[in-house]
Amino acid sequence: MTYKMIQVTNLPTAPFGAVAIGGVVPLGVVTHKVGGCTCNQPTFTVTTSGANTVSINNTGLYRVTFDASVVATAAGDVTLNLVQNGTVIASATETAVAGETVNLSLTRIIAVYNTYGGVVPTVPANIQITNTGTTALTSGTSNLIVERIY
Repeated sequence: MTYKMIQVTNLPTAPFGAVAIGGVVPLGVVTHKVGGCTCNQPTFTVTTSGANTVSINNTGLYRVTFDASVVATAAGDVTLNLVQNGTVIASATETAVAGETVNLSLTRIIAVYNTYGGVVPTVPANIQITNTGTTALTSGTSNLIVERIY
């Protein structure tokens, strides 16, 4: 098995802007990519105008790691969710005061597979981070790493 990974980052020199409650966090730019050919079916693609979705296009087990430092617009809970194909699969929450920076981390192993035994396929697996806390975000930096582990 060939090692494959993608890293998508919002650097401190180019943080993402405001994210409303219920909004999708922009993931930034590809800072590292290993494997996953540039052929017709690349392993990873970063999509949407806000670069807020990483699509995993090949089957396997993947480790998804997300770290963020975000600024709360108002006092309340800052909750970020790791979403796969529209379903929340992991969450992290911190309580903040208005203008406070909080650090959140999410890690999850996900399976990406074709149809078998009546199970709905997950190819491609579309990965997003959503803000579902009680406060919007003013700005933030983040780092998403997706690694194929099997």
